[in-house]
Amino acid sequence: MDPGELGEFGLIDRIRRRLGEPSGSVCVGINDDAAVFALKSKGYGVLTTDVLVEKVHFDLAYTPIRSLGWKAMAVNLSDVAAMGAVPKYALISLALDSHWSLEDIDALYMGFSECASEYGCDIIGGDTSASRSGAFLSLALYGEIDRGAPILRSGARSGDLLCVTGTLGDAYIGRSVLSAGEEIEPFRKAVDKFLRPLPRVREALQLRENISLTAMIDISDGLASETGHICRQSGLGCRIDEAALPLTQEVRHWAAIHEQEVSSLAIQSGEEYELLFTVDSADRNTLEALSADIPVSIIGVMTDSAGGMVLCGEDGTRDIISGGWDHFKENETK
Repeated sequence: MDPGELGEFGLIDRIRRRLGEPSGSVCVGINDDAAVFALKSKGYGVLTTDVLVEKVHFDLAYTPIRSLGWKAMAVNLSDVAAMGAVPKYALISLALDSHWSLEDIDALYMGFSECASEYGCDIIGGDTSASRSGAFLSLALYGEIDRGAPILRSGARSGDLLCVTGTLGDAYIGRSVLSAGEEIEPFRKAVDKFLRPLPRVREALQLRENISLTAMIDISDGLASETGHICRQSGLGCRIDEAALPLTQEVRHWAAIHEQEVSSLAIQSGEEYELLFTVDSADRNTLEALSADIPVSIIGVMTDSAGGMVLCGEDGTRDIISGGWDHFKENETK
């Protein structure tokens, strides 16, 4: 059977079944943003890894190498943030082809280092290799939770508020502008977000200290896909308010000139690296007060599973298809 017939998440489920349940101190294995294990002293260790492959995850024709280094680190930091953990250490493995110069490698590591330093993470090792075709980057990142439990995808409850940090749709616009060679200045903020996403590490810690987070995930494959993960693993549905989706003027402008439906664009845009989370409805006032310091929006409510995932707008309601990026079914660069 071709992996494309299963798709990425079907393949992950197949691997999980093949490996069986983890033993010992492992609290969370495959099927969340990161693995979690109990520490002998106190708290939890959190471990995540991501692979970035040239022409699949990035294209050097429109991605500066220094920005690539930043983004590769940010992807992993975002996973750790989604568990409510503090990033500690990173390992970096590279396979580079003959097109890379020493100056290119310096620029890549400058991007790695800048992002890691910004969020208090130390790069402590890795591995290097030659590649016969294109570049391959693999990062692993370790974080810790010193008190409280990790925030999983599976803890949402019916009636919880569904919330998101930041704005949606920007990364899609940024990639589209760069890949098409369009004028950057009208969409500068979107381009910056695509090239140098800001993982919500500090925001995640501030949220967990002040409100009752019940589930959380980062938006790497799109709002629709990530909401689907929370719904499936929590056994729930949700209602998203179309008017509540946080959108920039750049996203609205792009949608208008390209005749795209702005809400569909926003919920399908991947690589946002914002946090999608659920919170006890009793914390609404506290959450709204926090919005003065944290860019956060309440976009909907969790419902019983029978209600499915729906988007509610002026023209009525419609089902949300939880697709998103699938590495084994997509042909274009992510």
